[in-house]
Amino acid sequence: MHMLVQLLTDDDGEPQPHPEYWHLVDPTQCAGDASLCTQEFFGPGESAVEFRVRASRRGGITCPLCVTKIKAIKAIQL
Repeated sequence: MHMLVQLLTDDDGEPQPHPEYWHLVDPTQCAGDASLCTQEFFGPGESAVEFRVRASRRGGITCPLCVTKIKAIKAIQL
């Protein structure tokens, strides 16, 4: 299960250009919850960003930049 976030405003309270996008919450970010694409932190004590979160078993990511980064990571051969 992975977590998704919908960022509605930035840290300054300005509306995001695409508030309808669902971003992957970066599972490798140890400092706090942040979106994968922009590393924008969100949550209580993190920033003033307005957001919505949800859990998803599969898919649900609609942010093109997050999808591009995920594809780049999946292309790495171990």
